[in-house]
Amino acid sequence: MNDLIDWKQWHDKYDSDDNLKNRLLLVVKAIRSCLPKNDNEVITILDIGAGDGRDIVEALKDYSKPDNIYGVLVEIDEALASRAKQSLQVTNLKNLKVIVDDASLKIGRA
Repeated sequence: MNDLIDWKQWHDKYDSDDNLKNRLLLVVKAIRSCLPKNDNEVITILDIGAGDGRDIVEALKDYSKPDNIYGVLVEIDEALASRAKQSLQVTNLKNLKVIVDDASLKIGRA
């Protein structure tokens, strides 16, 4: 199924497609609405199928306590995972890591 869609090309359309721009705004708003109001609270994130990490980075880039954010972004596509790693490097989200793997193969395995 992964072969049917070029996900790198799909993510590139965020810059030009109004529907995707609006989608990103809604996702970012939803993520932000889940953030604790107490800045001292630690946040743990697990993003399965993270793509280029754009939604997490956009939602958290201005968060007042970036050192309190920990987590993992999992993406099967190496190019998209590389983009996510680059995005995290240029933000203060240093406690978020990107893993290149197929999360669906890990279900039921410890």
